[in-house]
Amino acid sequence: MRDTVELMDTAPGHEEIKPNLRQPLANCLADYTNDTHEILSGVQGSYVHEAPQEHGRGGDGLFGDSKDAYMAPNSDKLIRMMRGISEDPEAYGTMHKAETAYIAKQMEDNGGNTADSVREPVRKGGSALGAYDAVREDVIYDKRDSANAQEDWKAKTIYHVAGTPVTMVPGIGDAAQRMLDAWTYDVSNQEKGYNNDAAAAEVADRSLKSQREMQFLVDERANGRGMPGMDDPSVNDLQFDMRNDHTTGEKLANDAIGR
Repeated sequence: MRDTVELMDTAPGHEEIKPNLRQPLANCLADYTNDTHEILSGVQGSYVHEAPQEHGRGGDGLFGDSKDAYMAPNSDKLIRMMRGISEDPEAYGTMHKAETAYIAKQMEDNGGNTADSVREPVRKGGSALGAYDAVREDVIYDKRDSANAQEDWKAKTIYHVAGTPVTMVPGIGDAAQRMLDAWTYDVSNQEKGYNNDAAAAEVADRSLKSQREMQFLVDERANGRGMPGMDDPSVNDLQFDMRNDHTTGEKLANDAIGR
């Protein structure tokens, strides 16, 4: 997969991937969400140091052993590949939904019933989904000459992220699945009753923004795990940290795609 990211890379602003490759590549990246999550969050040491850099610096993009191997491609190249894939709204939905499920799993795996116990996965989640915001907004911006094309892409995206039936995600427990179910239900419930692309696009604009998504997941975790409630100062402080990391993740992704 590391070599595929290298092969698919193009110059910023020219992230083009052939239509017949977009969904298969999205499926592949979804299978590597444990890696892409860490790469997009940008703080896990091994991923940062093993990623190839310009002029032959950095690592070779792989680390671990035969039992536990990890890919660590250059983050800018990964983001540009994601941008090219995302011309297909279903392919974008595949990646976004996999990331949300992984964040919910990390929040569950960290356990504990305090805001500090989930601070790391929440901050990393904010940063990773900030990159998704940048990718999504760039697709929309590039369709600026056609409002119909923008609305069509948004409407299809909201359907593929949250409008399809939620099945059990392999590897995650009941608590994480409930968080994922609650978020997709909340988004799809907002979409009900809208019978045109323009209205569905408004739901996409509001519901797929990562700050709102992460806030929803944190609130669900707080209310369902004996943590202080969503209005507790410690939970509010966690939300502030998440927003700051989201801004960083979004900016780095925008830099990668030349915005």
